[in-house]
Amino acid sequence: MPSSPNHPILFLPVPDPTSFHLLVHWMYFGDTRYIEDCLSRKTIQWEGIARNVEYLDLSMEIKIFLGKWYARWLHPERVVEDGSDTAYSDSDDVVDDSDSTVSDIDDGFQSDSGKEVCRGRTRTTRPLSLQGP
Repeated sequence: MPSSPNHPILFLPVPDPTSFHLLVHWMYFGDTRYIEDCLSRKTIQWEGIARNVEYLDLSMEIKIFLGKWYARWLHPERVVEDGSDTAYSDSDDVVDDSDSTVSDIDDGFQSDSGKEVCRGRTRTTRPLSLQGP
């Protein structure tokens, strides 16, 4: 984008611009309380910030936090207050997958073209596009 040399402007198209500043805050300070507060007050949407996290390919730490927050929001009666890393107890929903193997699971992550599929999309390098005025 056109800008002065003393004050450059970066154009970063993200799926949900309204929650991007929260992710910048988390990247700098590593604190998710601000995000949790905004989600609880409904000033941002969970789906929007989750899309930004996926689009920016952020670390598992923020993905786990968002997953736990969503689970607590979806099933508040399942919240466990024992200090563990588990967001909620799902002992009633336990499924025994002892017959499945890692290779069985990996078979489902190949697209028809043979490219590796990661989180519902093929892993490719995406060029940055600069848009003019």
